This record gives sequence, structure tokens and C-alpha cells, in this order.
Amino acid sequence: MVKSLKVSHQMLAESVSQIQSASRSYSQAKPLLRDFYEKLLNHFSRQGGTFYESLFQFYQDDRPSGKMLEFLLHDLKDLKVRYLVFYELHAAEMTGGHPKTFSLDFAEFSGAILARIRMEEDYLLPLLEKISEI
Repeated sequence: MVKSLKVSHQMLAESVSQIQSASRSYSQAKPLLRDFYEKLLNHFSRQGGTFYESLFQFYQDDRPSGKMLEFLLHDLKDLKVRYLVFYELHAAEMTGGHPKTFSLDFAEFSGAILARIRMEEDYLLPLLEKISEI
């Protein structure tokens, strides 16, 4: 699981970089967004309900780790909401996008994604590595 999350992190970071390089031209960035959304959904699905349930079960006697898991789960839910809002503004077929605000909106959204990746690498992956050692 650790390896697949690391690969997912790398793919997301690469997509962010590609979109940032095209973010001044909404027409160039929009096709890249579809791939980015798919990668994000795939990443989110890796951390579904059973994922955190098993972690909570393993760390039930470790209060600091349990609190970190609660924080990560709550942060993931917030990020999913931000994803839906961003997607609705810039990729949904019915809206047609908002080219004037895209650069700023993507900078904010991608910053949240990259911050989440750093949090997962700093806090979640070490918790997963402890489980895999057993």
C-alpha cells in the first residue's frame, strides 16, 4: 500500500506541474484536467472507508496515532469537497469553465493537493509502514 500511495503522489505532483505550465491558457490546461481528476479520484478511492477503519483498529491503543488518523480523515473529507467545487467550476461539461479565474483557482487547489501529499508522506506513510512491518 505504501508503494502504491507513493506512486500516486508522484503522478499527482507531475500532473500539477503539467497543468501549472499550461495554466495561463485555459484551453491548453482543460484537457490535462480530465487526467488529473481521474488520478485524484483514484487516489481518493485508495483511502476509502475500510482503509481508515483498519488503521483505526490497528492503532486503537495508540492515542497520538489515532488522533493523527482522525485529522487525516477529516482533512481528506475537506479536500474532497474542494475537489468537487473546483471540478464544478472548471471541468463540468455544463459550466464551460471559468477561464479568467482558472489560474488563481488552480494555484489554490493544487496547493491544497500538494500540502495533502506532504502530510501523507510525513504522517500517513509512516503509520502504514509500521503495519507492514508486522
